[in-house]
Amino acid sequence: MSDPGAAWRFPTFLVLCFGLAAAGLGPGTSFAADPDRLPALVVRVSGPGAAPAGGDIGREIRLVVGNRGTAAAAGTTRHTAGYVVDLTLGSDRKVALGLKAYSPHYQEDVLLQGGRVSVTHDLRPGESRRYTVGAVIPVDTPAGVRFLCAYADPANAVVESNESNNWHC
Repeated sequence: MSDPGAAWRFPTFLVLCFGLAAAGLGPGTSFAADPDRLPALVVRVSGPGAAPAGGDIGREIRLVVGNRGTAAAAGTTRHTAGYVVDLTLGSDRKVALGLKAYSPHYQEDVLLQGGRVSVTHDLRPGESRRYTVGAVIPVDTPAGVRFLCAYADPANAVVESNESNNWHC
C-alpha cells in the first residue's frame, strides 16, 4: 500500500530561457491572423526533484513563456481572448488540449491549486516572460513518479503558426 504522504520523484526538467525582455508593446501593434505572420507560443517549466503530497512547490517553479513566431501573441491584460497557462500534474508527459479543471483530489492532469496563470502579457516575436505560479499538490496524490507539465494557451485563444509546441513536462 502506498503512503500518500511520501515524497516522490519528479523527472529532471530542461529549462529553456529566451532572454527576458521587459518592454511593452506599443500602440498599433497588430494581432491580426495574417497567415504569413503568426505568433508561436512555447513554454518551459522546471521544479523540484521531489515533493510530498499536499506540498506547496510554487516557490520552486520556474515557468517561462516565449513567442517564437513572427507576430505578437496576445496576452489577457490587454485582450479578452489572450493566452493563459495551466500547470498540471499527471502520470505521463501527455497533456490534452483544453483548460484543465482544479480539484483538491488527484486525477490525471489535474490543475494544481494556484496553477493557472490567467493574467498574461503580450509577447513580441522573440520575447519571453517569466510567470509566478502557485502549485499545491493534492494531498491524496499517490506516491511514485509524477510529471509537472505546463500548457500555454490550452484553450487555443491565440491563432499560431505551430500549435503543437505549447506544452512542456
